[in-house]
Amino acid sequence: MPRARLVVLCVMMSSLAAWASVDQPTVLKQFANQTSLQFTFRIALSPDGNALAYEVARPARTGQRSQIDLRIVDLNTKRRVTICCEVDDATQESWSPSGRFLAFVRGNKPEELGGEEKDSKLMIYDTVERKLSVVENARPSSTGIYQYPRWIGDGAVLITRRCENEDTSTSGQGVTVYDSLPAKRDSSSVPGKDSLRDDHGRVPRVCLDRVDLKSGTKKTLIEGRRITWPEVSPDGKYLAVAEYEGTLQTELTSRYQIHFIDLRTGADVRMQNSVFLFTSTQRVFNWLPDSSGVAFPTLKEVLSKTPSATYRLVRTGSWGTETEFEAKQTDRSVKFLPATWSLGNDKLTADIGNELITWDVSTGRIQQVAAIPAGLYRYEAVPTVAPNGDVIMVAKRDSDSAAVVLGYNSLSGEITTKVVLDEQPVYQWGSALLAQGGKSLLLAVESLNRSAEVVSVDWSGHEQRITDGDNRPDSMQAQYTKVSWRSGNGTEIDGALLTPIGTKVSSTTLRLPMIVRIYPSEWNPISGQSFGLSGGMDGHSEDLTLVAAGYAIFFPNCPTQPGSYVSDLSNNILSGIQKVIDMGIADPNRIGLIGESAGVEAALTLLVSSRQFRAAALMDGTIDPVADYGDITGYGIQTMKGPPHFLGAPWLDSLRYIDESPVFRLDRIQAPILLFHGTKDTAVPLYLGEEIFSDLRAAGKTAQLVEYKDAGHLSALRSLDQQVDSMSRTLAWFDRYVKHGEPDRVSH
Repeated sequence: MPRARLVVLCVMMSSLAAWASVDQPTVLKQFANQTSLQFTFRIALSPDGNALAYEVARPARTGQRSQIDLRIVDLNTKRRVTICCEVDDATQESWSPSGRFLAFVRGNKPEELGGEEKDSKLMIYDTVERKLSVVENARPSSTGIYQYPRWIGDGAVLITRRCENEDTSTSGQGVTVYDSLPAKRDSSSVPGKDSLRDDHGRVPRVCLDRVDLKSGTKKTLIEGRRITWPEVSPDGKYLAVAEYEGTLQTELTSRYQIHFIDLRTGADVRMQNSVFLFTSTQRVFNWLPDSSGVAFPTLKEVLSKTPSATYRLVRTGSWGTETEFEAKQTDRSVKFLPATWSLGNDKLTADIGNELITWDVSTGRIQQVAAIPAGLYRYEAVPTVAPNGDVIMVAKRDSDSAAVVLGYNSLSGEITTKVVLDEQPVYQWGSALLAQGGKSLLLAVESLNRSAEVVSVDWSGHEQRITDGDNRPDSMQAQYTKVSWRSGNGTEIDGALLTPIGTKVSSTTLRLPMIVRIYPSEWNPISGQSFGLSGGMDGHSEDLTLVAAGYAIFFPNCPTQPGSYVSDLSNNILSGIQKVIDMGIADPNRIGLIGESAGVEAALTLLVSSRQFRAAALMDGTIDPVADYGDITGYGIQTMKGPPHFLGAPWLDSLRYIDESPVFRLDRIQAPILLFHGTKDTAVPLYLGEEIFSDLRAAGKTAQLVEYKDAGHLSALRSLDQQVDSMSRTLAWFDRYVKHGEPDRVSH
């Protein structure tokens, strides 16, 4: 075998001009358009149910890849209006009670798209005069507004801004000092990372301001406190908010003090005792539609393995008294999805652990318990009530990930299927809202070949695409096949296979080059039914491009357990690859590998132990578990306590670090490796990606490192020109080493 060649390449991309002279093949031109297929992050329905405000992410030419626009569509005429913005992102939209005005934040991009708190603006759009204005007095003095504006009637808006960070001390300008204070559990601690802490473990203090839109005056209602989940009553008179009670030494906690604030006088009433709240819920406070009271979920016996879940109801004006509903025993890790009131306001229904619990408000007793039908589980969509009184919710079907709209009768406990969206594969991932007087349901859905969009579904099952033309896919499409197999240790595993349209299973004449995309997980592994994509992964456009270029793409589920990380990877993934080979789809001599983030170390672990793969493309990952353990940003082993390794301290677990890290066996790698990394990756710092390249170079391996200036973690945080560049290099790499099989390695 000839000596492995070393290729070093660092690209600092900043403009599309770098590609102006490149004669891109058709597939790359398609990819440049495909990058506009982004999630519609939020949808907000006007009070009359006839207009929808929604966000569309489109590719940016410079800086971070995605630019977020705010648009309104009339559900009757389908007329669209783009509200904003030319450069700044437009997010967090909220309708006024009359439906005439739309408030939103300009300049504060969501964190998942590389957003950072900066000088943002509160914007008001008048739908009658079609006039956009900025509320000058709503500008924060330091960092940006970071929670959604909430209306107080039509004339005032409640906004949230960060006042300061705590848990650090600052000495002099630009100097931050961290003290070594061990986290500990006390009587107020429960398992689970607190949702208020930032990446450095700090708990921010925030302020709540009331902005009068006519006078322009701003009044601070809450200043410098650790609050969350503010919810204004429907009549605009009161505010319910939770204040975090944890201390610096209490890292894991969910104890909160509940406040009720009179928005007219500023009077602040606290509940007598603090409570435990579910920190994973989208919304905590459920105001009665007539503003006569507010309910919120709480936990009892939190330190036991089976705590009890319940609701508390506090009546307006009688803040000192409360009604505690009958408790339902549940698992500690159960999900508590938002609740909804009945049409008569006499019942409250909540989903607790895939069971629907209905309480009678007058007695506080559980009136009905109904289990979601087997094979379905509720997705994170806010429930709503149909005109006939049924609670409408959206579930996901295990067998094929179809979105199933359910109706729940709280009197009889009967659950019926209203509509099934069974395009293969399809799954509901966002909001679900009743529109047009309850005649239809708006769903944010995603499917393999049409990406994300909002659809309207009536009760007969007729479907209409509301945002069609905003997230319009081009001609790149793929054929989906669910693959099931037994791993090397006998475990049932499944995954997803994407192939060009028309590919026939069990064909003896067709053998495709195949790219395997892996990501390890302890829980709920990457869903094979959902075409292999997991939350946060932005490989959809890349995958369709590779399919269009003639590759099969395989997503094997990859569950790993403590103490068996390396063997789990081999047993689960290699046996899955063999299954696709046995199906007659994949060419065993032309298989490549893709790993992103935690998938990078998993990919390298496979590469040091198997010669199945001819080449690999790895993005924004690390090879150094010791560095992971010491990571202070919150993404490291100490904070996550989870996959891929479940490792303890290096000084206590040193042999496992050696056994499970591929860095100690890089000399065994034969496949050429292409590496990508963003210079502003805050999840996996740049030096960790450079370490992989440096080690491969020292081992004499074929490697190439591409760095993208100002890019964050994974593809979504690259500009369009950087995205096209990485796709072009990935295609060229796999064409050279996988599809055409350049023989610079030992064949297996």
